[in-house]
Amino acid sequence: MKNKIVIMSPYMEWNISKEVRELQQKIMEHFAPEGCDVVQIEMPRVLYTHGPSLTKFINETDYEIYVFFNIDSIPLNKEIIPRLIKEAKDGKLIGCMLRNGSRHLFAGDCGMAFNQELYDKCKVSFRRGRRDLEPEEVEKEKKVCPWNLREDDIGFWVESDTGEKLQYKCEELGIPTILLKPTNIEHEEFKWLDGFVLGHGNTFDNAIWHQAETWKGTERLMKKMKEIWRSIKNGDL
Repeated sequence: MKNKIVIMSPYMEWNISKEVRELQQKIMEHFAPEGCDVVQIEMPRVLYTHGPSLTKFINETDYEIYVFFNIDSIPLNKEIIPRLIKEAKDGKLIGCMLRNGSRHLFAGDCGMAFNQELYDKCKVSFRRGRRDLEPEEVEKEKKVCPWNLREDDIGFWVESDTGEKLQYKCEELGIPTILLKPTNIEHEEFKWLDGFVLGHGNTFDNAIWHQAETWKGTERLMKKMKEIWRSIKNGDL
């Protein structure tokens, strides 16, 4: 650790190419303000390690500000990372607006920032949470958002997605949060009855781009990263 601020992206080597990792690192280093460490960490090759890897990273380091990006998300301009850092310094939780099932909006770690003091107050895990569902609940949730109850998940509900417990705790403690709204969706995949939409190739606040479910859009991810890197090299960003 050289600095007090870290921009960190976790990845699994088996499902993300070296070319993607290298491009993401170069883009992050270009947009990172002075005084930031830009790091990528490899997660264990087992399921559902994303959240625990974030928790482990926080617990084993000593940064004052944490900025998280997924390995398949990138900033689109030079203003967004300084904004994330400023809001985190001011004691707020800020992140891309995601939605868990039919209910809760929360700051997602595809572009998220907070300070150590906030985390110490909340003391929650980034691990996804599940609970048993009654049969009638399963049928109800299928009608609202069937894509969130896949075959291997029937009988369970993703009660909290990665990082969502931090949002819940901030709400409970009255800690201010800022959710960056989706401003463009390249491929709509997840549609709620009230019109809220997410998918693949999501842009938040015209400033953060996230592929989501990387295995469903490697070509889209590479195309976007090369586009942004080309603009950087041309001096446009």
